Amino acid sequence: MRNASGLESFNASFAASRVPKGQRPDVYINNGMMVIRPSLAIYNGLVQLWRSGDFSLYYSDEEVTDQDVFIELCLIRRQCGPVADLDACVWNHGTWIPEQFWRHCPAEAAVLRHNFKPSREPLLARNLADAFRLGTCRMRALGLPAIQGCFTGFVNDNGDELTFEFCCLGTSLTGDRSGGSPYCWSHGATYERCCLGSHDAVHLQKDLTAYGDSWYGLSSVPDHPPKEWLDGLCLVSYARNRLTIGSLSPLSPTGPEGFYRSEGWPLKAAQSTFGFVIKCNGAHGILVFFRFNWAQYRAQHRGHALVEKLDNLLAESFGDDRTHLHDMACIPEECVAVLEAEEVIPPRRALRVVLWSYILERHLQLSRYQAKGLPAPLFEFFDQLYTYDATMSNLMTLDHLL
Repeated sequence: MRNASGLESFNASFAASRVPKGQRPDVYINNGMMVIRPSLAIYNGLVQLWRSGDFSLYYSDEEVTDQDVFIELCLIRRQCGPVADLDACVWNHGTWIPEQFWRHCPAEAAVLRHNFKPSREPLLARNLADAFRLGTCRMRALGLPAIQGCFTGFVNDNGDELTFEFCCLGTSLTGDRSGGSPYCWSHGATYERCCLGSHDAVHLQKDLTAYGDSWYGLSSVPDHPPKEWLDGLCLVSYARNRLTIGSLSPLSPTGPEGFYRSEGWPLKAAQSTFGFVIKCNGAHGILVFFRFNWAQYRAQHRGHALVEKLDNLLAESFGDDRTHLHDMACIPEECVAVLEAEEVIPPRRALRVVLWSYILERHLQLSRYQAKGLPAPLFEFFDQLYTYDATMSNLMTLDHLL
């Protein structure tokens, strides 16, 4: 969770966290984190004990663990030399659960936490796995991208090996170079990581220290998250991967098909863009089909200089056929997440921010500076939202997020 270089200060031959658990709380240790001075004699002693079974069970008579062997050799028989205590509050936070620790342990002092399982915290586990796989856990010299981890061994739809030139300098199917080639973005590889050289060190530090209390200790998925917790996850993911998921959004930002009344909407659009559904999913996203009521937005802000200018530009191309904007966008999967905790609201606010940003930057092609001059739309102006169901064969509505 935090810098663990303090472990260098332990000079003992063996160090582990003492916690009041098991059948012998006076000697019980948890070796999820240990500091060991390499020793062939100690190694041979551990192996001999394990093979012979000549050790007692210190946690439970129903469970044999490697900790029993360490306790027997190092604490009972004292054959490991001086033994130091790794303060569990700092180096193994939560290892005492479901029992109580003997003193208060402030979460902000914890360097390492116990009981982490990917199945319990899938988003954090995914971010850690992607960064590890691509070699982006640490800052890189000169900010150079992790090209080898991104492209080596991967091929595009035609069977050609991916390269920096193809992925980062190629034109996306949306007619835009800002997100590179959408054929490349999967297995954790993104335009931001692989082309811009964005590392994950700062992101992971934030992810690992964004926690709350859960039944198994500190967790990135706390038992009682803040009310707008899902909104935060959505916006963070979008900010980190905005260019990548933008390149996986199908329609051309300059084409008239983005602003029209389409018969058969959204099924007609979905049938022609199924490949993007798969590619978007590969980038930890979800392809949504949405409708925005431009007529209501225009009416609410009549007289606003920039709104009037945009409306005049649309009128020149589409005349009266501009009442609604029908669009498709690849958005982070966090933006449609639902949590069972009653106190947490769905990410409605963040979802609208993402969709509005998509309209402004991808379709109206406004710079971020220009976009700041436009008033935010009301929630109800987004009046239709669809995506594919789990079978990938039917569309389903996401109206509960509107």
